[in-house]
Amino acid sequence: MTRRAGLLVGALTAATTVLSCGTKFEKADAGDYGTDGGGNLCQPQVVETLRNPVYMLIVLDGSGSMSGEKWDAATGSLKTFFANLGAAPDNRTAIGFTIFSDQNDKGSKNKYADPDVPIANVDGNQSASLIARMTTSPTGGTPSRTVLTGQYPIIDAYDPASQPPLLLGGKKVLVFISDGVPTDVTDPNAEVYTMVARYHQVNNILTFSVGVGVLPGDPLTYDPRFMGMIAVAGGTPKPGCDPNENAIGAKMCHFQITPGAGANLGTSFKNAINGIRGAVSSCTFEIDPTVGPIDPSKAQVVLRNQDGKDTPLNQDPSQGACFNSPTEATKVTLSGDPCDQVHSGTVDVKILLGCVPDGGLGGPVCGTATDTH
Repeated sequence: MTRRAGLLVGALTAATTVLSCGTKFEKADAGDYGTDGGGNLCQPQVVETLRNPVYMLIVLDGSGSMSGEKWDAATGSLKTFFANLGAAPDNRTAIGFTIFSDQNDKGSKNKYADPDVPIANVDGNQSASLIARMTTSPTGGTPSRTVLTGQYPIIDAYDPASQPPLLLGGKKVLVFISDGVPTDVTDPNAEVYTMVARYHQVNNILTFSVGVGVLPGDPLTYDPRFMGMIAVAGGTPKPGCDPNENAIGAKMCHFQITPGAGANLGTSFKNAINGIRGAVSSCTFEIDPTVGPIDPSKAQVVLRNQDGKDTPLNQDPSQGACFNSPTEATKVTLSGDPCDQVHSGTVDVKILLGCVPDGGLGGPVCGTATDTH
């Protein structure tokens, strides 16, 4: 396995933990310790927290310009993402998938009114179907308007109640991944941005845009403004971004992946998936019901980064973590910077239980923290 593939597999394995129940108890890191009330050192148990359900439709550009490293990185990342979800299925994640303009294009005859892989809870069978769809090669043009026009009604009409035991009350998300200038658009504002904004404002569908192209942009080969405006219209622009930015990826409103010398596209796609995963999440987490309710006086909420390092959170309704009960907590809400870190997709929320420094969060339970997402 190459270094790039190894990093990608490891990172995406960590990424999918947030979308699934995961292990009920984990062994704490070697550096995690506390006292048992009698002054004796001990290691806590690590309790999982569960995010809100997500219903997602991924739309991948399979046009000829995606050939080579871009295609290998995109499909490799998605294959790992799907495989990890399928290996640890839960009732909080449903995904559908469409590839357009590829060698095995299935939707052009009916203007992409059907998904290639219908949206469904990601178990082993669904994972296999999602992965199998990527047995293809890029070719053809980039009919972005036609594809989005056909795909939005699919995610809009999706009803999780028809697929028990999938949990209800989740968010609907469309992820658009493309590297080209649309070949079927003459007026982006009238033909695309207005449509994307309507599905966000009226139908509550979030649209994430992942643009793949060399910077600065070129109207003939890659238009980052088009991808940025889709993110803005879809309700997912990055904070402080400029939708007109054409040269600096960090200032763009969408997730920008830039090929070139020294670029690791696999890692870039992994970061985009992590970012989407985090951005769609609420900052209120359920405590694993097979463990909870828990006693907050014996618990410490931490943010665990991708290297396994924990950052403990204070009990603070504006810059910390708050349980919903002083004695029998079933939820915890993050606020301020900790919530922003969750939205970045770079940390997971864990609860150290039964053996924690200084007796837990301490202070009165702050059950009034506002979930800002």
